Amino acid sequence: MNVLIYLSIACVLFSCTQRNPQRINSTVTQFPIDEMLTSEVVRVPPIIITPTFMFITGNHLVIQNNKKDTLFDIFSYPDIHYQFSAGTRGKGPKDFPEFLSGPTQIPNGFALFLVDYKKYCEIEIDDNNKELNRIKEQRFQFAENDDIINGLFPLKRDEFIYLSDFEDDMEFKKLNTRTNEIISFSPYPQWVSKESAGGEINISLYLKVSTAKPDGKRFASFYVKFKRWRLFNDNGDLLREVSVDTPPLNTEGTKSLEPYFYYSSYPFPTDKYIYAFCRNVKSGSADKESNELQIWDWN
Repeated sequence: MNVLIYLSIACVLFSCTQRNPQRINSTVTQFPIDEMLTSEVVRVPPIIITPTFMFITGNHLVIQNNKKDTLFDIFSYPDIHYQFSAGTRGKGPKDFPEFLSGPTQIPNGFALFLVDYKKYCEIEIDDNNKELNRIKEQRFQFAENDDIINGLFPLKRDEFIYLSDFEDDMEFKKLNTRTNEIISFSPYPQWVSKESAGGEINISLYLKVSTAKPDGKRFASFYVKFKRWRLFNDNGDLLREVSVDTPPLNTEGTKSLEPYFYYSSYPFPTDKYIYAFCRNVKSGSADKESNELQIWDWN
């Protein structure tokens, strides 16, 4: 049996916004298709089973699958030849615990946050010995009520962003690992009324996936249940709030029996653009006809 890897998506949608440069809020009313991409299909050994994350780092394509006993499959890039698999579950010094953050790229490797141990770990890919080497480990000190650390990602040196806890009035927290200072910032939006929310708590109602610009000066958060995203600077100031007013839209709030899911996959950042995959599907639906890749700039 062969497994196919699709290296690109057929169409690219660039944003067309209506925005006053002096205002934070903007609305996208259409996505002109500015460019067509061709797809390349690569046949690989049958080792890939429903990847959790796929990303390129240096001259490697890494596929992370949190449901497999071996977590990481390593391929060469750009020729996509299988190299080796590594990373097992367990409690040993080289094992990985049950809960992991999404990966971030570093030169010739990647970084993960080991949620169970509240430990940040940088991993180097060793082609010669066909193994993954931990080149840096750092345990973080969080606030006492931060029992579950969700969505943690590096912003810039010594600074990390993560989601606030269940009772916090702010969306995010920023941890300075050099000073151990923790700052809460960004009040939750009020995009639906409490009645429309059906009693859902903020951290669930405004669930989001985030990514930082490679230089760490900005980060963007895309909301799972709303067709909206926000852009912040490294001080936590809100720079831009974008509402994507294109169908399909859930206009009934999350109290609807079939709410839409929009941005549930982690966006991918480059120096110039943010690549965000928008699902546009109702809860429990397998419809893929409305899936789209959106490309946004950092301005």
